[in-house]
Amino acid sequence: MVTGGWWLVLVAGKNLRSQAPTTNTSHQHEPPATMIIINILLILIAVYCAAMMAVWDVRARIIPDVFLFPFLLAGLLLCDQLPWMPGGFAESALAGAIGYGVGFALNIIFKWIGSKKEKKNNRISRPTTNDQRPATSDQRPTTSDQRPTTSDPIGMGDIKLLAAGGIWMGITGLSIALIAACVFGGIWGMLRRQRYVPLAPFFFAGMGVAIAVLIVTE
Repeated sequence: MVTGGWWLVLVAGKNLRSQAPTTNTSHQHEPPATMIIINILLILIAVYCAAMMAVWDVRARIIPDVFLFPFLLAGLLLCDQLPWMPGGFAESALAGAIGYGVGFALNIIFKWIGSKKEKKNNRISRPTTNDQRPATSDQRPTTSDQRPTTSDPIGMGDIKLLAAGGIWMGITGLSIALIAACVFGGIWGMLRRQRYVPLAPFFFAGMGVAIAVLIVTE
């Protein structure tokens, strides 16, 4: 995730230097200098917000809007200057809509799968004998223990994060970032042997991979 953030800093800085004018008039030099400072501040804000979103997602399974919306806004302000985004604002907006749609579709799919599993578990647990009925109080903790497994694997924070990622990365970059995030998250989940895999840290790592791939193949 941090690697992805520093990729943004390096690439944006390179892009801004390449756009600086070659004339010597002070009037023409002032706007690029101001633009560089503003863009660096936006990038640093985005990197900080990305780091905080990753930490919150790992520790609390939440992606707070207080970090997500500044990250998204910074992407909108910088999208016309990102070298891996040839389509500019139009591609950024379209990729953001695609990211939101993909996340929303995944949310519906996982909800449907979870409801099917819950119905199957209820059918299995229904047939109980008279001897087992008094033990219902002992069975209550098991239902509470199972709640995290039936919660939505893709929440609204994840959906909005995919939209923000599309704004930053464009269509091709978003696709690469999603694939890389699935690979990294899948490996982490298998090593940790747990079902819940936080999206934010692995998606930001995937963004770093996507930026590297897009720059190398440019």
